[in-house]
Amino acid sequence: MAIIIGIPLIMNSDHGSQFTSSGWVEAMAGHGIKIRHYDGIGLIFQIMSTLMNIKWLSAFYRLHCKELAMAEKANLPIPVQKALRKLGQDISDARRRRRIPTPLMAERASMSRTTLAKIEKGDPTVSLGGYASVLFVLGLTNRLQDLADAVHDITGRELADEALPKRIYLSRSSSKQGAGHE
Repeated sequence: MAIIIGIPLIMNSDHGSQFTSSGWVEAMAGHGIKIRHYDGIGLIFQIMSTLMNIKWLSAFYRLHCKELAMAEKANLPIPVQKALRKLGQDISDARRRRRIPTPLMAERASMSRTTLAKIEKGDPTVSLGGYASVLFVLGLTNRLQDLADAVHDITGRELADEALPKRIYLSRSSSKQGAGHE
């Protein structure tokens, strides 16, 4: 479209490899368009611009990581957030009752003190494995294995009971087989 409207005099070659291929360069030269390659000061400017973009992006992600984590937390249902906070507080209380200092607890659970602090706050971004490791150090893994046990799943058992048949009939083939054995 640009060639129909007007032909540029100079084309920069910093727009990707498709604009530096021999076919493209020859087509531009056929229309009398000069190709400007970034070299010398232009190349330095391009490198500095790229580095500034990388630096800006890393700063942006560092600033917004906490906001992203909080946004994920906000998407959890409120009862789940409360349950995680209670679990974290219970873990903290259990650690303090056992008189285990934070650095020692973190070492025994093979995690950083920062991760342990997140667990004790009930942070939902910490993996379930992290919580399980801390519970193991506290000697509370038996409670973990029973979390979704059918014994505690009252709703699931009620639903299963509703699906049970009202009556059970013997099939004709099994009643004939039973009659012959009498």
